[in-house]
Amino acid sequence: DSGETPAPVLIFNEGNLSNEQKKAIGDTTHRTVAFPEVNFNSFPEGFNPDSEEVKFHVKGRSDWGYYHMIRFWVSTIWKHPILERFSTVMRIDSDSCFTAENSFLPHFKHPNMVYHSQYVGYEDGKEFVTGLFDFAEEWMEEEGLYPSNPMLWQFAKNLWETESTLPLFNTNFEVTRKAWMQHPGVTKWHNALTDSAPFGIYKYRWGDAVMRFMTAAMFSPNYRIDTSAPEGYAHKLGCSEAAASAPGKTV
Repeated sequence: DSGETPAPVLIFNEGNLSNEQKKAIGDTTHRTVAFPEVNFNSFPEGFNPDSEEVKFHVKGRSDWGYYHMIRFWVSTIWKHPILERFSTVMRIDSDSCFTAENSFLPHFKHPNMVYHSQYVGYEDGKEFVTGLFDFAEEWMEEEGLYPSNPMLWQFAKNLWETESTLPLFNTNFEVTRKAWMQHPGVTKWHNALTDSAPFGIYKYRWGDAVMRFMTAAMFSPNYRIDTSAPEGYAHKLGCSEAAASAPGKTV
């Protein structure tokens, strides 16, 4: 990203945006805007949605829409052809914004990093991590792997054993090195999470924020992860006011 070649904006959508809506979005920024489509109607092979109960509903989404969104951010996005031309992906949610300039985004602060997202605590819905840590331990044992980040792994293990929950990142903002996510080991782990039994995303609503923490603990040393709050970033609170006072300057 630079003044001459600003990074483009990708609006992932389900193909339900009109041309008028796309034009209205594009008119809010000087950046190139693309609208890659995603399929939120298919389920992993072997999972039968008719035999499962949707236990987590989000207003404005279809019954399984939130679950599909989690699956997308964990594994599907890294297979999307739109990413072929990019080396780094910065994610922000539709209800997020920047209220001040940031000196280095959408890049990493340091070139050797692979992931940036703020550590924000623990999953308070303990039912949403049912079986996840045990699944991760068993998967690593089967693959003959050891965690690349023993400190984060031990933190997650201690929290699981003492509080029956797991730590998480604030994934409504994250910057990710594509090559890291497409590493064969990471890809295999993510596919195991999203596309194989016990289908924890769909059965227990395993969240991407918790799974990102587990991935970092398993596949990245500490010095390659930035867990600080991004300067100028806001989520929900303050975004409506910022957009109204300075249209075109928030994201």
